[in-house]
Amino acid sequence: MWDQTDDELGPMRVGHADYDNPRTLAAKLKEFDSLWCVTYVSDPKTILRLFQMGFKRVQIIVQQVEDLRGRIARSAKKGDLEAFEGLLSLTNDAALTVYGTTERIHAKLFIAEDARSVRVVVSTGNLDESGSHNHMVWFDYERGRRFPLALGSPELPVLGSWRKMAASYERNRSPFLTELIQKVRDIEPVKRKEAIRDWAVVAVGEQEEADKSGATLRTLLQGAAEAFVDRREVEIELEASVAKVIPVKARRDLGLRPSGAGSLVFTIDEYARQRTLVPKMQVLSDWSAVRILTPTEDGAEFVNKTSPPTNAQEIAAELTTVEEYLSGVDLGRTRNAALREMNKAAMFEAFLFVLSAPFFSEHEAILRKSLPDAKHKGPRFLYVAGRPDCGKSSLLEFALSHIGGDLVHGPLKEKDFNVDLIEGTRALRTCFPLIFDDVTGTAFAHSKKQPYLKDYWEKDYRSGMQFPHIIVASNDHPRKEWMTARVKVLGIDVQFPKGDLRLIQRQNELHGKAKRSKLFEHFSQIYLKALKDEGSKEVPDLAGEDELVLARRVMSRLYEIAGKTAPAYIPKGPVEKEAKTGQGRWMSAIDLKLIRHENRGDTVVVHFSEELSRPEREEYVMFLAGIKHEPLRGDKLVVEDPEAFYAFVGEGVPRQKRRGLLRRVFTGQ
Repeated sequence: MWDQTDDELGPMRVGHADYDNPRTLAAKLKEFDSLWCVTYVSDPKTILRLFQMGFKRVQIIVQQVEDLRGRIARSAKKGDLEAFEGLLSLTNDAALTVYGTTERIHAKLFIAEDARSVRVVVSTGNLDESGSHNHMVWFDYERGRRFPLALGSPELPVLGSWRKMAASYERNRSPFLTELIQKVRDIEPVKRKEAIRDWAVVAVGEQEEADKSGATLRTLLQGAAEAFVDRREVEIELEASVAKVIPVKARRDLGLRPSGAGSLVFTIDEYARQRTLVPKMQVLSDWSAVRILTPTEDGAEFVNKTSPPTNAQEIAAELTTVEEYLSGVDLGRTRNAALREMNKAAMFEAFLFVLSAPFFSEHEAILRKSLPDAKHKGPRFLYVAGRPDCGKSSLLEFALSHIGGDLVHGPLKEKDFNVDLIEGTRALRTCFPLIFDDVTGTAFAHSKKQPYLKDYWEKDYRSGMQFPHIIVASNDHPRKEWMTARVKVLGIDVQFPKGDLRLIQRQNELHGKAKRSKLFEHFSQIYLKALKDEGSKEVPDLAGEDELVLARRVMSRLYEIAGKTAPAYIPKGPVEKEAKTGQGRWMSAIDLKLIRHENRGDTVVVHFSEELSRPEREEYVMFLAGIKHEPLRGDKLVVEDPEAFYAFVGEGVPRQKRRGLLRRVFTGQ
């Protein structure tokens, strides 16, 4: 990297852009000599393309590096060695250095340099092909220019701040495929191919073996979850008849140890070490406590996440932290003042949904016992939608921090949003919510995923089970009709300035308070009491449409104990109905001339401004759920129920405009 003498340089230029195609990101990195970056890459050809762009030296830290390793192994097993040999050649020439990390990092960082300048790009997207909507911001620095010419703000990051950030990523990196590269480096080309293929067969075989024993392991972990939590045991013994069907590799991975005539012992410490997407959390069957499995110096133990809400001053401070976080909307940009309060309402609803999610399995148990003949689809999945930089990822991390503290490090990625990983985590009987970030609008449409999610609660759940509920955040909007009844959509329409150090510091401080907060412990204590009350009712209030009916009462009770008045933006019912977010957005857009409409008698033709992107138009269409309309085509939407549409936007039905004879003849209208 640059000399430390340049660390105090300020940026000469700053820019930002939205983009859908990763080539737009790549274009910002052209015409430089060297590149340091941390990003997700699953295809080795993506790394090779960096050299085709003109880079002479590349150092890359690959996030979730096991995907890249698997891709190389599968190709090599089939005899396709071209991409790997390209990486090997560049590595031998000291032009390329690849590291791996299993960390999930939201922002991608790219630092491109030449003899005269440095460009730093921070992006929500990676270098691989992706159809999702992303945002990037870049900072240009010129070597030897001690002060920026046009930008004098002390809030803009100096060049040295990026060195510190890069160093923080480098602490958790590890060399990529070092053993294989060392092994084949000095082998003659003919034998080299054979050695690589041998490695690939083993690597792919290990993955297939793990997949093959997956069902057996899930059964074991399900039993362990029940034994370790409700029965409060610290080890279980597997009889010989069960032990003999567990593969050798699985025994090793699980840490099973022999005990007696063919039996195996599985301890809570080994259970705690099993790889899972989220922490292991359970609501005890007698509704006396919520507990989370926490690492200790000696192994692991279940720690209570419930405590009596007796300290009014403490609870008031915890609620103030939440209010302070939501007041950050005032520091962002919205299209009008009315939308600020609507955004606070939607963000509070999302926060409350996350806190309530661990109890949704108990909702199902109550409903199925009270109404055994009814059809139970289960609680809706939460879908938080908004453009990049609207704060949705930070909001979900803030909520997660209240539940898991230091055990969680933010939402999961779309890569983890697959049936196998969700099912494996569900097998651990954890009620800790699965929250996925940067999920595309089409991610629910996979042929295997769609039926799985439809049946997630309705067919798969049985009384006594505990499932992790699913929450996603996306720059897109749901694109499948079946999702309308299965997801609760909360739209966030605010934009925060990228790279504002004051906002970043404020956010970090509030996230730190969230990790230390006991709000969830007090929340869960009251919630468990509410569950007992619901269980005694002939027809529980949970039978209604609002998944958060108990959560609203619990939060109201916490405000009462704290002696605080709840902010006016907190809705008393579902925010999508009470705050009328969609209606407000439409009215605002019409006032700003971003949307215009034309009454044609039996239809209304809606025209969207060019200022609105395709995802934004789809968002407005989504708010018309329940009003019959044709699919969106370009900038035009045909609504087939004029009365319902004009009632929705708060206007009377206007008179139909007279249309020219020739136009009516040619259009048939």
